[in-house]
Amino acid sequence: MSVNPTQRKADELERTIRDLDGLARELDLQIKIEEKRVRVSDPAQPKYPSFAVSARQRLDKLRASIALFESELRAACSEVEQAREHRSPPVRRTPHERSPKT
Repeated sequence: MSVNPTQRKADELERTIRDLDGLARELDLQIKIEEKRVRVSDPAQPKYPSFAVSARQRLDKLRASIALFESELRAACSEVEQAREHRSPPVRRTPHERSPKT
């Protein structure tokens, strides 16, 4: 059984999304730890840590990438489903229709 290239792409997108989501959770945790350490959680405050500012920017970019990949995944899954619906069933031959072994 061969794997449809679109199914392979969907599988890769799922792995990528899962990996990026893990990175986003870790980065969010690092931001919260830094905010707690300096006791400033409002990015508008002058004493808000510069690490948290840049980490928030990276987090926003990660979330945008995740959203883009999720959109691509939905499209790929739709393509896979359509391909499955349009796939014709295998042709079954009767014993006398089979070609002789050579």
